[in-house]
Amino acid sequence: MVIAGAVKGNIDIEGPVIVDSTAIVVGDMKFKTVQINNGATIEGRCSQCYGDVNTGCIQKADIIKIEMKQPKIYFPIFFIAGLLRIKSLLSHQL
Repeated sequence: MVIAGAVKGNIDIEGPVIVDSTAIVVGDMKFKTVQINNGATIEGRCSQCYGDVNTGCIQKADIIKIEMKQPKIYFPIFFIAGLLRIKSLLSHQL
């Protein structure tokens, strides 16, 4: 099945699905294999439930924790010195 337009609703295909770049899918998709082309829009869940792989033999993996750290911002010393100089000049002019 090739999807090249707008589809609102669930898709349940026991074969291959090609989602073209012009496709807009709003709904869940079940398929054996899928090819999603660049530009396609999908809002829903995708499940390769008809695939030939036995997922029951896959063991639960350890949870991987990813921490996002705020980047440290360093100002060059000449920038800070310049700000202090501007502040000093402004205070003398008032």
